[in-house]
Amino acid sequence: MSRSHLLGTHIIQEQILAIKCLIDPCCIGVIASQDFGKLLIDSGYEFMADTVTMWNSRNGVFEISQKITLPLGMLPSLCRKCVFSIDINIIPHNNCSYPLDIGCSMMYNLKLDVSLLKNSFDWQDLTLPFVPHGYWTDS
Repeated sequence: MSRSHLLGTHIIQEQILAIKCLIDPCCIGVIASQDFGKLLIDSGYEFMADTVTMWNSRNGVFEISQKITLPLGMLPSLCRKCVFSIDINIIPHNNCSYPLDIGCSMMYNLKLDVSLLKNSFDWQDLTLPFVPHGYWTDS
């Protein structure tokens, strides 16, 4: 199964921070790398929790050390007008392909559907095709 990559942005202290994120229906929650969590904390966001929790997934056991709520999250590659609150679980390492993974629980809350049959995302009355593999590159 091919995963499609999207650009996520977050407004931090009246500045816009753009990061790559992965919409991954195989992931359970919303997880972020330790470096992205540190960036949010350094930008003034506070921890909601500072306890270690673990859960199982197809990719192994995830260990979460901290949680932060980001009140103004966006997925402008899908919809430039939609803003939402997002609880981000910080994992205590940087062994991630992307700084932020949005999993099935957040997809369900946002009513964001990934259709493998149609090769598209369905969200807010929009149907957007997946981008080809390798479309998002660091340049």
